[in-house]
Amino acid sequence: MTTQAPRTERGYTTSYTVEQSPEEVYAAVLDVHAWWTGEVEGRTDEVGAEFTYRHPPQHYSRQRVTELTPGSRVVWQVTDSLLSFVSDPAEWTGSEIVFDIVPAGGGAELRFT
Repeated sequence: MTTQAPRTERGYTTSYTVEQSPEEVYAAVLDVHAWWTGEVEGRTDEVGAEFTYRHPPQHYSRQRVTELTPGSRVVWQVTDSLLSFVSDPAEWTGSEIVFDIVPAGGGAELRFT
């Protein structure tokens, strides 16, 4: 018989408003190479694509793109991680990274979870 310890749900959410349109924000989120410092390898703009992020020696993670809704949502599933700055180095594995984009005034609000 195999048992698993209950999973503790933890997360982080933040949001901010920018002057760019939802479409511009969506395009910027997809351009991971431009905003995530470190080494990004693989495609980030196609559902089912996988990419890795490395910032040696602190961070390694592999993400699978699971949802792309132009102008409004990007979702990644973290399939593997090794983080040196947390007590559980595989803490991100199995989690989702979600970018929700909504119109706000003359720009857009980006909600990151």
